[in-house]
Amino acid sequence: MNSTNKKLSYTDAAYEILKQTNEALSSVELVDIALTKGTLETKGKTPEATMGASLYLECQRRNNESRFVKVGRDKWALSEWGKKAIQVEIEKYDKATQEIQLKIRKTIVGDPLNFDGLQYAPINEQGVVFLFGKLHKELGIIVEAIQTGFPDAKGRKKIRAGWQEIAIEFEYRSSNFLSHKHEIQHCDLIVCWMHDWKECPLEVVELKSIIEKKLKNGDEQNF
Repeated sequence: MNSTNKKLSYTDAAYEILKQTNEALSSVELVDIALTKGTLETKGKTPEATMGASLYLECQRRNNESRFVKVGRDKWALSEWGKKAIQVEIEKYDKATQEIQLKIRKTIVGDPLNFDGLQYAPINEQGVVFLFGKLHKELGIIVEAIQTGFPDAKGRKKIRAGWQEIAIEFEYRSSNFLSHKHEIQHCDLIVCWMHDWKECPLEVVELKSIIEKKLKNGDEQNF
């Protein structure tokens, strides 16, 4: 990394990169390029989550005046490119997403798990929902409703005074909450496979650590 390069904010670094590439990029790609160029300096473990959150917040706060446009799940373009160019990026994203999903359906599974009917560890949000269904009683949570919109579920959590109403969102990674542009004030609990959002202001249940502890204690067959 060239230490003589001027350090930029996450959004300014993203803006300069997108101007140069003239192609929509993900938060991971933007961070990789910025770190290589030396225009971004971070000590956090999940700079891609911070990048996604920063871009999302600019879009939310500045609305039509934002420099950025989201063309897919965690895929960013510049508003100055114009509607036609942005539509091309959206179509490219949709095509690439379909191809990736087809490959995932055919070839990719998670790590061997063999936990209570689930052979492999989750690789998506649906796996998280399945495991939560197995563990929710142990977690002191009852589910009252499941829905396709945000938040994913409504339920109640056992507290000292009784059963408190909570709104639940399922995510594969806790940082996906940011890239999905969910509103924090309308959620009480994130249930995920991996918790990678260090600054998360919400309560998080990481199923991975819970199951690993159970397997270590011999509750189920080990990995």
